[in-house]
Amino acid sequence: WARTAYYQQSGAYGFRDQLQDSLVFLSIDPEKTKEQIRLHAKHQFTDGTVLHWWHPISETGLETTMTDDLLWLPFLVMQYMDETNDYDILDIAEEYYNSKEKDILYNHCKSSIDKVFTRFSERGLPLIGAGDWNDGLSAVGLEMKGESIWLAHFLCYILDRFSKIAEKRDEAFAVVCNEKAKELRGAINKYAWDGKWFFRATKDNGVKIGSAENDEGKIFLNAQTWSVIANTTDENRKKQVLDAVKQNLLKDFG
Repeated sequence: WARTAYYQQSGAYGFRDQLQDSLVFLSIDPEKTKEQIRLHAKHQFTDGTVLHWWHPISETGLETTMTDDLLWLPFLVMQYMDETNDYDILDIAEEYYNSKEKDILYNHCKSSIDKVFTRFSERGLPLIGAGDWNDGLSAVGLEMKGESIWLAHFLCYILDRFSKIAEKRDEAFAVVCNEKAKELRGAINKYAWDGKWFFRATKDNGVKIGSAENDEGKIFLNAQTWSVIANTTDENRKKQVLDAVKQNLLKDFG
């Protein structure tokens, strides 16, 4: 209902944006959130990637290497199930953007996660590609070498939750999710810790963003908050990152 930003001024749906927006309905009219989930599943490719945005009627959209968009589908499905206890949503079948053959939403979600598994650096951290939740980081990883630390936290959150769903229907994938989450936590704490907080990302050339080493932009908020939300680090580091947020980012003006 509020598709008014940049490319969306002419009514385009953002894959990430409108899924997030639909959460506002979840406690009021969850059927609307469910409709949004189904609509977005139809704009996913069979390889798990999704359109970053698309125009209704013409059904044309932007293919991209944005690396977080596709994960908002399982995120929304899990939030929906938490609120409604409607696990039958997993068995609703929707076609893919590039195939008229329908597949159940469980497999749509699984294919998103599987795709992210193919986009890891040698250090075991997810790649940032053409950007993650921070659209401003749209040119730092175009060679698919730069890493996203926020995305690492976010993926851990999803793997922990999705593994519980998979245990009831796909035990082998549940094991994969748990193993990947364990490996990812290890990589986060080994490579992404900056001394007092987590740096935000690396560029294709390995230069850090959101690090104490930087002259500007030394700390980014969501690489810290999501380490707590996703429980990706120990209690001592959680306290350190929130202290760093309080010290560096909380100001009288915001």
